[in-house]
Amino acid sequence: MKHTFIILLCLLTTSVFAQSSKLIKLDVKGYRAKLSANGNELIYTSTGLKGLKYYNLKERKEKILSEEIGAGYQPFFNNGKIVFQEKVGGVERLKEYNLLSKNSVLIKSDKSPREWLTQKVSTSSRVSKVEAMVASTSERLNKYELTYSDGSRQSMSPMGTNEKYIWVNLSPDKTKVLFKVVGLSAFVADLKGNILHDLGDLDSPKWVDDSKIVYMKTEEDHDSFIKADIYTVDLSNLEHQKLTEGIDQIALYPDMVSNKLVFNTPTGDIYLLEIAQ
Repeated sequence: MKHTFIILLCLLTTSVFAQSSKLIKLDVKGYRAKLSANGNELIYTSTGLKGLKYYNLKERKEKILSEEIGAGYQPFFNNGKIVFQEKVGGVERLKEYNLLSKNSVLIKSDKSPREWLTQKVSTSSRVSKVEAMVASTSERLNKYELTYSDGSRQSMSPMGTNEKYIWVNLSPDKTKVLFKVVGLSAFVADLKGNILHDLGDLDSPKWVDDSKIVYMKTEEDHDSFIKADIYTVDLSNLEHQKLTEGIDQIALYPDMVSNKLVFNTPTGDIYLLEIAQ
């Protein structure tokens, strides 16, 4: 009787999830998809970070922005534009695609997209309110750096300079830094480098909002993913929620805006999960 109850409970949980959430397989192929701030647009790349594509979720239209090597390295949405990098003839260059005019222009810079954004903040005019604008890892990964709106910079290595800091993200309210230390754990720190939360060994963490983080949990066999699920953790109570419960897919590299989650499978299928709020 007890086992029957547990089975029924599991079926009920799956059923409730299916009714309250909507999973859509998009008619495109790609990896490491990123959502725009309004959750209505996507950018994604192919294997080896070659090329970059744009997809409008409302219009269901795909546009190729680049077919060059490196275009999938650190691309981002920026005030109605998409900034990305290309490698042409062995030379790296930055481009900016305008979503309104549908035109691309070259940016005069030899920096990576993230470094360009950091430099842009650093050289901007002085402001009355000084606040953190960008958090990024160092070239050697042995520390991370905060760039402020007045152009100042500050380096941090809360766990020591012998560690490697990856997945460095500034919170939307610009008061906290999320990062992972390779082989150790993911952490949230304040702007002075004080550790606020030790989140454990989770992969590809990103901010959803000021208090919620999305991440993936994977199992691998000989460098191949055999299982992967996506979770969120709420910093207010440190509760973890499995978003891919009942989904029979290897869900990798999540990105989430509000109630919209995107992820890709090892074969490049991209899924959109709309979670009922």
